[in-house]
Amino acid sequence: MTQTFSKTMKAVAIDRFGGIETLETQELPIPAVGADEVLVLVEAAGVGVWDPFEREGGFAKEFNIKPVFPLVLGSDGAGKSPPTNNARPSNSSRNTPSPKTRSTCRPRY
Repeated sequence: MTQTFSKTMKAVAIDRFGGIETLETQELPIPAVGADEVLVLVEAAGVGVWDPFEREGGFAKEFNIKPVFPLVLGSDGAGKSPPTNNARPSNSSRNTPSPKTRSTCRPRY
């Protein structure tokens, strides 16, 4: 049996920097996954102490980065990989922030 997956995902994202009023649930395209990456269907997500700083544009300013909106905040989550990417189906996965890695659920700058 062939299983089909949606080409979009629901995510809380921002279209501009600012306070909590900028957070909106949006229907966004599922990001492309590279050969050395794994897509995770997030079942639980967390908010890090750095997320408000990022939402307000602190990291973009500090590192002189021009963001691409909509921007999906957050990198702390857990879920399972679908059978159509670089991992076996139903492998449990968790993503915690690391200065050397980026989550595939986050847009690249």
